Parts: sequence; structure tokens; C-alpha cells
Amino acid sequence: MGKFHATIETDHKITTAPVYVMKGRYGNLLCYDTSVDLSIVPVISSVADKHEILCNKYSDVFNGIGKLKDEKVKIHIDGSVKPVIQPHRRIPFHIRKQVEAELEKLEKQDIIEKVDGPTPWVSPIVVAPKPKNKNEIRLCVDMREPNKAILRSRHITPTLDDMILDLNGSKVFSKMDLRSGYHQLELNEESRNITTFTTHTLKHRYSQTEKEALAIVWAIEHFHLYLYGQSFTLVSDHQPLETIFNSPKAKTPARIERWRLRLQGYNFKVQYKPGKVNAADYLSRHPTPNTSIACKHSQLAEEYVRYLTDNAVPKAMTLNEIADSTQKDKDLQTVITALKSNRWDKYESNTLDTFSRLRYELTVVPVNDMEIILHDNRIVIPKDLQMRVIDLAHEGHQGIVRTKQLLREKVYFPGIDKLVEQTCKSCIPCLASTPKNVFEPLQMSEIPNNVWENLSMDFCGPFPNGYYVMVIIDEYSRYPVIETLTSLTAKSVIPLLDKTFSIFGIPKELKTDNGPPFNSGEFRNFADNMGF
Repeated sequence: MGKFHATIETDHKITTAPVYVMKGRYGNLLCYDTSVDLSIVPVISSVADKHEILCNKYSDVFNGIGKLKDEKVKIHIDGSVKPVIQPHRRIPFHIRKQVEAELEKLEKQDIIEKVDGPTPWVSPIVVAPKPKNKNEIRLCVDMREPNKAILRSRHITPTLDDMILDLNGSKVFSKMDLRSGYHQLELNEESRNITTFTTHTLKHRYSQTEKEALAIVWAIEHFHLYLYGQSFTLVSDHQPLETIFNSPKAKTPARIERWRLRLQGYNFKVQYKPGKVNAADYLSRHPTPNTSIACKHSQLAEEYVRYLTDNAVPKAMTLNEIADSTQKDKDLQTVITALKSNRWDKYESNTLDTFSRLRYELTVVPVNDMEIILHDNRIVIPKDLQMRVIDLAHEGHQGIVRTKQLLREKVYFPGIDKLVEQTCKSCIPCLASTPKNVFEPLQMSEIPNNVWENLSMDFCGPFPNGYYVMVIIDEYSRYPVIETLTSLTAKSVIPLLDKTFSIFGIPKELKTDNGPPFNSGEFRNFADNMGF
């Protein structure tokens, strides 16, 4: 009927509370907040007191973020997925100091570590302000590309009914949470590359890679009598060599590839150790003048590079012609300068960004007082000759796929696939010989007699957050039903359909594209049991 405020008093407490007037004769009822203010309902804080006492007593244990001991997390990675090096995203100037402070804090807590060598995966960071405190930031990593290569363990999410059944008879409920969740878990060595991210503070410079690789070749062959036929560990203060020699699939410059082939008869692993804790580092700072053996290895490497170069020259072209055009190409000259000085941050251009991501696969080859660039065992073609090279490969009008295959055997330049597609799609002989796939026109479906008799179903996604959307449309009313899920397996789809059918009823017909999971035996059994 109404409400008014009154002063309520007990033996020891007094407070003001709203009073609601109801029709009829009922007893007076105090709300929880008023009962607490009047100390009628005592609030027990012994749990909080015990927690504070424990934290103070064992302050060394509760210091910092914590770390799970004697256990490392392994991320299962699909080796067939090609690694992706994403470009760096610029950090706004006014929050760079906050980002640097956060990175320094995470590094001191042993949550992140600096990477001093080439990695196949690189992801950018995303900086977002915290909603409760605009002066603090949250560092996130855009892991959408690496997530595509991770083999996921599938877990069925319990429904509300399952949780109610599990909680049946429970009297005491506890809540546990981790501060900065997952930062307490350490990744094993094999799983760390895929989590690599780039920031504005870290710049990689490895100008000594080829020299350090040559030193490994000399050392192993020098101690051949002691090393051949047994497994051993080679300690180096140059971290990129750890990835180059320990990973058989690692792409390397042509000279280092030659040296890797020389060492295939040895069974060894390269282990990185900083120079300041490496006893052999003294010798590298006080070398002897005798370099005849190193020159021999270097000469063999140059012969191998020359062999690759001669075999990569396209027909109807000469090596001098490519070198002369490379000398006139400003972008490629900048790439050559950056390769020699290892100062990639000094230059800015889209072309240089592309080559910067491939810097550990590029080799500068001298040709008659000029220079060209090799990408693996393929020649990098300057802009003036790119269309000519494509025309040579396209002479037989063998289509887009075959033209790309011919080019990939010998040459490379940024955007080669796109340029091939444009050339072939504008070629009249290719268009005349290409079969035309004529799509049948869409046909009108028959409208059912009642609601929820005939349904159409399909999936949409995946979206950036990794979720899919299951869409069901009633063909009579066009009423949509939408559910989100993280997997398209029958085990994930069937519970959602069962839930939907329990609300709206079982249809007579469900139309799909007969793709996964609809073509599985489990889904057929589900349809037979439901009767649609």
C-alpha cells in the first residue's frame, strides 16, 4: 500500500530503515540489511581472519603470483599448419611506458622471457585499459593464428541439470580462483615458440649467424675423431643456431644449408649458453691469425651457393641481366643493405617488411661486381623483370596452378601468386580453355502445413573468439533459433539439438548440407531415435 521511513531501535543499536505497509494482518518482518545494522544477524568474519593470519604467518609462500612446481604444460601443435609471423601493431605513445613497465614486471616474475633467436610464430600484442581502473592496462596477445594450429582437447560442458545433480546434498560451497589465471603454469620448451609475441621494445639483430654457423662446422670436423659415432651437446653463445640446427624443418640461408648438410653424419644438439658463462667465449675474443681451414669451408659454401644460383636462373634470361636489374631496383638494394648491416629498423616500406620476415632465409650472392638475393634456393626477381618471368612460365597456357608451380621452382618476389592469378584471369586463351562451372538456379521450397514441421540447419564461423554459431530456421514461420558452440562434432551438436527439440518439439524433417557432423553414424542414430 505504501512505504515510509522509521527509526528502529534495539538494546544496543539504532538505525533508520524503510517500512512497507501491506494489506491484512501479518507479523512484522525485518530485512537482512536492517538486521545486520541492528546486530540481530551477526556477520562472522572468522574465515577472513584465519585467511589473514595464514597469509601473515607464511608470507614467503603467498608472495608474488606463484608457480606450479614439477609440472610443465605441453601444447599439442599440428605440424601440417604453416607458422605465421604477424606484423607488429603500433602501440600508442602515451601508454608505451605503462606497457614497458608491465613487460618488465612479467619478466621479473618469470612469466615471460625475451627471445633472442628466430621463431616460426610471432603474434602481436593488444593493449586494453582495465575497466575498473583506467590508469592500469591489460596486455593481451592476438593468438587467433596460433590457435588454428593447436590440437584441442575436447571437453563436454556440463548442463545446468548436470550441475544440479552433482551439487545435490551439498551443504558447504567454496569458491577458488587464481590471480592472473594460467600465469602460474610453465610451458615446456617445445611449446614456447608458438606463444612468441612482439613488442615495440624488442629488436632482434643477428649479424653473426653465418660466421657462428661456420665456427660450428670447423669445430665439429676438427674434433672428428672424438665426436663421430656418439651423441654430444654443442654449447654456443649464439641462440639462433639452437633453432637452426635442432629443427630439421627450419628454413635457412643457402650457405648455412650447405653446412647443415656437411654435419648430417653427426648426432648432436646445440645448446645456447650466454657468452659470460661460456668458458670458450675467451677464445672467440682472442682469435689466432690462421684462418685457412675456415676459408676452405667458406669457399665450399660459396660454390654451393653459386650452384643453386645457376640452376635457379629462368630460361631465356641471364644471371647478369637479373643482377643488373637488381642493382637498379631501389627496394632490393635497401634489402641488401639491411641484410649486410642487420639494421632493418632503419628503413620503412611495405616491401622491406615482407623481406624482414624472411631475413633468415635470404642470402646475398655476388655476381660480377653486382649482387642478387636468394630466398632459399630461388632467385629474388626485381620489379622490372617480374612480368617477363611470369610470361615465360605462362607461355604454355597451363592454368594458374601449373604456372605457380613452374615459378616456385626457380624464382620468388612478394605478391607473386596474386600477379599470376591476375595474368591468367585476363588471358583470353586461358579463359577459352577453362571449363565453366554453371550453377543451377535456386528453387523455391514447398511451404509446410504447420509450424516446426520442416527445419533448415547450418553453421556459421569460426569467429575471432573461436566460437561457431548453429542456426535453425523454421521453414513455415521463418523463426530462427541460434546457439553458440566451440566444436562441430556430433557430441557437441546433438545436446544442443536435444535441448532445442525439448522446447519447441521434434520436427518431421531437418534439412542440412550433409556435411560433418550430419553424415556421422552417431547423428543418424540420434535422428532415428527422435523420429525425424
